[in-house]
Amino acid sequence: HFFASLISSPFFCSLFWISVPALIEGCIEGMTTPRVAPFLRSASFLAEEKDAPLLEKNDGFLEANAELSFERVRPWPAHLGVNDEHRLPISEVPIGELDEPEVGRIIEKDVERTFLHPSSRSALQPVLRSLAKEFGSYAQAMCYVCGFLMLTHDERTSAAMIRVLNNDPKYIPGYWTAEAIAFATDAYVFLPLLQKHEPEVAAFLQDKCILPETYLQKWWVALGIQVLPFEIGFEFLERFLKDGHLWLFQFALAMHRHFKTALLAAKDHAAVYAILRLEKSVLRVNPITTETLDQAALYDLSDLNIAAARELAYNTHLKARIERARLLAQQAAEEDDDDDDEEEEEDD
Repeated sequence: HFFASLISSPFFCSLFWISVPALIEGCIEGMTTPRVAPFLRSASFLAEEKDAPLLEKNDGFLEANAELSFERVRPWPAHLGVNDEHRLPISEVPIGELDEPEVGRIIEKDVERTFLHPSSRSALQPVLRSLAKEFGSYAQAMCYVCGFLMLTHDERTSAAMIRVLNNDPKYIPGYWTAEAIAFATDAYVFLPLLQKHEPEVAAFLQDKCILPETYLQKWWVALGIQVLPFEIGFEFLERFLKDGHLWLFQFALAMHRHFKTALLAAKDHAAVYAILRLEKSVLRVNPITTETLDQAALYDLSDLNIAAARELAYNTHLKARIERARLLAQQAAEEDDDDDDEEEEEDD
């Protein structure tokens, strides 16, 4: 009678229906054969992933231009200087072997936020774990960029390109970390550039207390993949791979110029951030075109001493804040240790 009443209880039934489907889904995903990159070579990929978060900005572009996309991206590894030394095997790294165990769980969740089909997820996840182990760091933008590269490149080439982007000073080393100090520093390097080249917009944003650090992440850290229509996103990436981080500054200047009229007319913070996030409603009215990117290339930044500019930006805007945060973290850790010691003494 006890067991009969237990299994018929609302609690047991709800537990069964919550846990069993999840268990079945986990088993199915575990048995799924990973999709082989490049993903666009799979006949079923676009049908299965058309609603995937990664393809939110696709809007039929890949369906109409799959073969042309392969032709277009063929030079990308060469732009990055990828060679055999960069094309390392993908290491098998179980979640428990990552430097921080929670990183493995974060990667698992990020992959689910990138692709819908288990075969795509199971192909991307080991690449990210291998890179996270190698770099000693991870950020969600790595998942988006790597997933995007795997649309048109095999796993090793995609990982090699990520490796160069993460390590070569020409690109974005330090952007894909938990603190992302390198990104924040470059955001403050951008601030005087904006004041010099687009002073009216710079003054408007300053008056609204809106700093580049608060909105440049998706333009720079995720390399535009989350915000740019694919038709423009491919062009953006191609120029970035050729020109490196200077292109990010040029592009950002061009975006402020492109949306100048809309920004200056914005009445509140919500309207400003809608523009800076490049929301669909904004792009419908004022689309970004190849001509916009051409305009970006016209900004002459040849006199920018990036090392000196980064040092000044860090010391002026970030150093005190970061040191204060680290001191507070250290004090909190010491207090936890003291509490543990007190509990041990009480036990004794």
